[in-house]
Amino acid sequence: MRYWGKTLNFSKNYHEKYFVFSIACEPYWNTHTLTRCLQKQFLLIFFTALAINGKLFSQSFLPTSISLDVAISTVNPVPNCTNVKLVFTFTNTNDEPVSGIDLDAILFPTLTVTNPFGFFANGTLIPAPNGTDPYNRWTMANLTVPGLDDPEEGILQAFLTFQSPSFLPNNPEEVYYRGCFQTNCDTPIPFVNLIPDNSFVEIGLDQNSVSFISIEATGQTGDLVLPAQSPSAQQDVLIHGTLIVDVNYSFPSFSNLYIADGGTIKVNQPNRLDILDQTKVQGCAEMWQGFEVMGGATLAIDGSTGISQMVEILDATTAVLVHDDATVNVNNTHFKDNNVGIASPATGGPIDADLTVTDNIFEGTVFGLNPPLSGKPLAGVWANNLADPLILLDNVYRGMSMGISADHSSIFSSGETFEDLDIGIKTVSDADHFLFQIGKGQTSGDPTFTDCGTGIFAENVSVGSEDNLMEGVGIGYSLLRGTFKNTQIHDNTINASLFGMAVTQWQPIDFYVDNNTINIDGDPTFGAGIRAFQLIGQLIGTPATFTNNEINLSSARHGVLSTNSGIAAYQDNTINMLNPQQYDGFEFNGGGINLLDCNAITGTDTQNEQAAITFSQSFYSFIDCNATDDTRQGIHILGQNNPTSMKGNAFGDHFHGLMIGDPNFTNSPGGVTGLQNHNGNRWTGTYSNGTEGAGYYGNSQFEILQSRHKVNTGDGLDLKTDEPLGQTSLFIDVPGSTFTFLCPGSCPPPTNSPFGNGGISETDIRIADGTLTPSGYVTEQVWTSKRQLYRRLLDDPMLLQQATEITTFYNAEASTTVGQFETTGQGMDALFELDGATFAQMQANLLAIETKAGELLQVERQLANDPTPQEEANLLAQKATAQQDIANTAAAQGAQNTALDASRISSAGQLLSSNASILTTTSYELNQKEYNRVAGNGRERPGHARPGPRSHPQEHRQPVPILRRQGGLSGEGAAW
Repeated sequence: MRYWGKTLNFSKNYHEKYFVFSIACEPYWNTHTLTRCLQKQFLLIFFTALAINGKLFSQSFLPTSISLDVAISTVNPVPNCTNVKLVFTFTNTNDEPVSGIDLDAILFPTLTVTNPFGFFANGTLIPAPNGTDPYNRWTMANLTVPGLDDPEEGILQAFLTFQSPSFLPNNPEEVYYRGCFQTNCDTPIPFVNLIPDNSFVEIGLDQNSVSFISIEATGQTGDLVLPAQSPSAQQDVLIHGTLIVDVNYSFPSFSNLYIADGGTIKVNQPNRLDILDQTKVQGCAEMWQGFEVMGGATLAIDGSTGISQMVEILDATTAVLVHDDATVNVNNTHFKDNNVGIASPATGGPIDADLTVTDNIFEGTVFGLNPPLSGKPLAGVWANNLADPLILLDNVYRGMSMGISADHSSIFSSGETFEDLDIGIKTVSDADHFLFQIGKGQTSGDPTFTDCGTGIFAENVSVGSEDNLMEGVGIGYSLLRGTFKNTQIHDNTINASLFGMAVTQWQPIDFYVDNNTINIDGDPTFGAGIRAFQLIGQLIGTPATFTNNEINLSSARHGVLSTNSGIAAYQDNTINMLNPQQYDGFEFNGGGINLLDCNAITGTDTQNEQAAITFSQSFYSFIDCNATDDTRQGIHILGQNNPTSMKGNAFGDHFHGLMIGDPNFTNSPGGVTGLQNHNGNRWTGTYSNGTEGAGYYGNSQFEILQSRHKVNTGDGLDLKTDEPLGQTSLFIDVPGSTFTFLCPGSCPPPTNSPFGNGGISETDIRIADGTLTPSGYVTEQVWTSKRQLYRRLLDDPMLLQQATEITTFYNAEASTTVGQFETTGQGMDALFELDGATFAQMQANLLAIETKAGELLQVERQLANDPTPQEEANLLAQKATAQQDIANTAAAQGAQNTALDASRISSAGQLLSSNASILTTTSYELNQKEYNRVAGNGRERPGHARPGPRSHPQEHRQPVPILRRQGGLSGEGAAW
């Protein structure tokens, strides 16, 4: 056994089995520690083993080493206001495992032990009940040490972690060890001079003490060194109460600051406090309050100034609290087990602070003094009401509820890492704030987000995010209740279990999601690559646009699920259904004015219940130049989808290339698309053995006639395909026609040019004069079709002049629930409609902010690269200019939004009152009323919701009535 330079070797021979053991207890890094403020403590550790009947019968089975994770020496006493962890390493030199070893720790009642209680064996906590003998005993029972032939190669590590609110005394006879095997235990053996007692600087007497650096730093024996000496003299300090920094001061490398329960270090103006390389600041037994930086003061925490080893900040409620007009620079620092690492106050007005945060680690572990109810610290960085954008570079966030939380603050995040978090970045605003986030690239093995419930959550915030690899996330992006926001999410790889992207109640100015690869594997019932609920683009600008995305479904339900969304374009996307389970490539429930252009959707085979494209109760849709293959259905139409345009689609192998209605319904709703004129859809796959290229499943000849495709088979036989026997054909041949739609060589960029209400068709007349005869759910579908037509007439009153039946219909329905609900809905839509000049100005403001944001990010990176004093001065001037430009533009944008908000909130309240007064009698009317209520509430107070850390978009699903392929018709779909 070896301690303090001496080695004792033990050997015993039992039946020719020979063993040698050593116990080593040495410091493995040099830290200044303190030993004065605690009661006595006794630690007894025991080991033994036996062998029986000529085999391994009796052997003293000791660990080959014991080590502590804190320094132990006459120079560095052990402070027990932090965790002390003993590590026992057992090495078995036999081929077979040895089991039945009990490792006991016996602590006398005079010791106060705090969290965590017990032993950790290979990372697993074993609770520590009170024992007898006549002391408190903890037992890790029945340990098994692997044999040499095992994968662990005969080594086991067991950990004892204990903690007390003060320090261990220098009483060598009070520290022992002993071992037990089955019922046999050795006699306790003293462990001499484990922890000596040395002096340290103690400031304050209790939690109510207030001390000043200018008084404590006198250079006298037992006091801090003088401020002029502080950069070169390490400090060992125990602080009670509040320590006020009222002169410039530094705690240099290798300093140790131990803060008693509830203590605070407050930096007052105009003073500066420096915390330098490998300094450690930690709490004692319970959490301390943290550093508080007042206006006009400066705090610099930097682990890269000399020896470049991280500063450590542990166990604080808020490690650094930044007030208005403060300056805080934090670099190369490990924030560990703080409830919040860096924060600005959550109350009050805007915080105009100069805050730089680069190359830090924010981490929560199970060993800290901070075990909140969630089991994790709250956040690494919490920005509240910051006037200027907060720039975060190359930081790591791990083991917390949130990495970054931003309330009413703009964030730049570049090169950062997010691991094991409920939410990587959460940002919420009720004004004009933004998140610009750039990841570390899409290189395999180096993800930006790993094992996060949600990668990025944004509520009513403009979002720009790019160049991320997300591994093991539940949801990649969750966007909630955004009003007049820019959204650009591109060039990411997202490996998620639920949603790659979930967008809920989002009315953007510009919206682009492009060049992303989304892989979904984990939720076959609800999982979706992209889920859009009430996503509504701008008619006067560009639609909400999804382009060049690849979605791979391993275990999921939808490639894209759009519910009550519209004015959106999906172009050049690829969806691959990789397993033979139920999928929909694209599914549109409700909504309208959606463009599908040049997408490719591929399934696994034609027998499983898979559909490439499904439209249910969604009007005015454009399905152009898409390629579908190897799914049961190519395009599936359910219910009233008039008008819908299908042009130039290529149907590969399917059970049905085009299917209207569904034979799986007991009362199939059939479907209506409106007439398709010479539109060049081609059936190029194989349809045989009971399958059809196109099929109608309903019982209404009218529906077939109002969904027919005019073709000229002289242009190619694949324009027309086989159909079920006994049905009126979905095709009508128009010989001599010279026009068949041809898809362009490449899809045009997404624009709003295809969108509009078009002219009044024969189908519209049938709806208006009451001769529409749906095949199933007749009253529901009649009501739905009227609602969709009425909405088009509200949007474009010029249509009223095209037929007297339309004018009569419009006047008659104005007093029914159809007209009343649609008038209310139009009013809600108008809350988010901008005139051309306002739209152009807001778009220009957002573009200017994005441009200046890029400049500011570049300046901040240059500042982080150790510029010369002159370079630093120039860069700081550039930074100030860019910040001011952003602030001015954001203020202009905010003024416009404030005016719009005031009008919107008032109008939304009136619309909700009108909605509540509408009398309803049927389920679909009740559903529409509930939908309006939910949508109106969301629009009345945008940006005020505060979902919890694990809030998922599916929790915001509303009871929207939709028609699904799996069930019956519950009402109507397109309610916005």
